[in-house]
Amino acid sequence: MRCEEYFNVNHTNTVSKIHIWRDPISSLNYANLVAYNLQTTIKQWSSSISSTMMGIIFIVMLFLIGNSNAFFSATQTRDFETLNYRGKDQMHCNLSSGTWFHDPTYPLYNYDQCPYITNEYNCRANGRPDSDYEKWRWQPNGCILPRFDAGGLLERLRGKRLMFVGDSVSLDQFQSMACLLHTIAPDAFIPSRSMLTTFRSAEYNASVEFFWAPFLVQLETTEQGKRILHVDGIEKNGIRWKGVDVLVFESSKWWPDHLGPQRWDIIMEGRKEYTSMDPMVAYRKALSTWAKWISENMDPQKSRVFFRSPSLSHYNRFN
Repeated sequence: MRCEEYFNVNHTNTVSKIHIWRDPISSLNYANLVAYNLQTTIKQWSSSISSTMMGIIFIVMLFLIGNSNAFFSATQTRDFETLNYRGKDQMHCNLSSGTWFHDPTYPLYNYDQCPYITNEYNCRANGRPDSDYEKWRWQPNGCILPRFDAGGLLERLRGKRLMFVGDSVSLDQFQSMACLLHTIAPDAFIPSRSMLTTFRSAEYNASVEFFWAPFLVQLETTEQGKRILHVDGIEKNGIRWKGVDVLVFESSKWWPDHLGPQRWDIIMEGRKEYTSMDPMVAYRKALSTWAKWISENMDPQKSRVFFRSPSLSHYNRFN
C-alpha cells in the first residue's frame, strides 16, 4: 500500500493537506497527486518553508514501474522494511523524527577529488579550516538507515537513468549523489552541456543527471535582455525528460520575491503578457502546466516521478 501526500488549493484559497491511499496508482488518478505547496501570501510561504522537515523529503507522485524493470522487487522491499524498521509498527517510519549523530567515519567522499563539486559549493576550497561539519549523520527514531552503498545503487540503476530537475537545491542533491558514486566509478565524469550535467557509468550502463530548470517551465531571454517566463510553456524542457526512468522534480526557491530580486521581467500565458503577477499565482499556473505535461507524456508503467517539497533556508534566507 502506498500513500501519496499533497497539498490541494481550492477555490477559496484554503490550503489543505490530503492523504490518499492507492494500491496501485492508475494513470487515471495520478495527475491529481500534485504537490502544490502553495500558500496564499508570501508570509505564509515563508512559514511553510521554515516548518518543512530537514533532509531529503519527497512529497510523492509515484508511477509504478513494471515488475520486470522494478528497482526494488517485492521481496527486496519487504526485506528492507523487516530488517530496518523497529518498534511495534513495523511498516511505518517517520523519517523526519530523529537525531543528528556525529559519525567520525564521515564524509563518504573527498570533496577535493570529486569533479562534480563546483567552486562555489566547495567549503574547503573557499578557505573553511574545520571539517567537523562533514561528520554528521541523520538517524530516524523508528528505523535504521543503511550506510550508503554506491555499488548497490549502481546495480539497481543498471540500464536506467535517474534525473534531478530544478534549481540549486536539486543541484546540491545531484552533486552529493554523483560524488558518492564517483568513489567507485571515477571515470564516469561527463562535463556539463548547457543545462545538463551527467554522471554515467559505462560498466553499469547507468546515469545520474541534473537538468537546470528552476521554474520547471520555460524561461527565455530576448536579444534585448528581457527575461520571459512562460507559465504554460514546458515542451523545450520536457523533451529532455522523456524516456528517463526516475525523475526527481523540485521548484520553490526562485518563486517568492522576498528571497531576492524577481527572476523574470515578463510573464507570458498563451498570448497574454503580464508585467506583474502574484508569484504564488504564477507558481500554481506553472505547476499545473508541469502536471499536465507529466500526465500526457510519462508512462506510469515505465517511470517514477517524484516532486520534492521545499527545503529549509540555510544561507542568507535562501539555500
